[in-house]
Amino acid sequence: MQRILYICIVSVIAMVMLQISACSRNDDTEHIAAVAKQAYDSLFSGNTYYFIHAHYDIEGMPRKMVEERMENMKQFLNEQVEEHGGVKAIRVSHAVVDDTLRTANAFLIFCYGDSTNEEIVVPMIECNGTWLLR
Repeated sequence: MQRILYICIVSVIAMVMLQISACSRNDDTEHIAAVAKQAYDSLFSGNTYYFIHAHYDIEGMPRKMVEERMENMKQFLNEQVEEHGGVKAIRVSHAVVDDTLRTANAFLIFCYGDSTNEEIVVPMIECNGTWLLR
């Protein structure tokens, strides 16, 4: 009888721990996807500065390289307008997290002005508690 009680208690504790870890993982994926969406929302609203500074490798980069990246992003925006009529909306699909490496892939859907959709993968990395684009 005591053995059955012990097994029941251990099972309940294991289920609670699993639920807690599942909830925190879900919060993590939602947060990661929101960070990626916010970066691309800012890019498509013309704020290339915010988008560039949402990347992990920007710290310590020479100013000239940062300016080149900003120029590349402006060219990318122009291409999106020419090819698809621009991006009219960005939707979050999902995110996948590697807890060991503290990396993730956020999946976003670009909804273009010409009525086409495209799913993109946004690689991300956690640096000092902050999720950044890779």
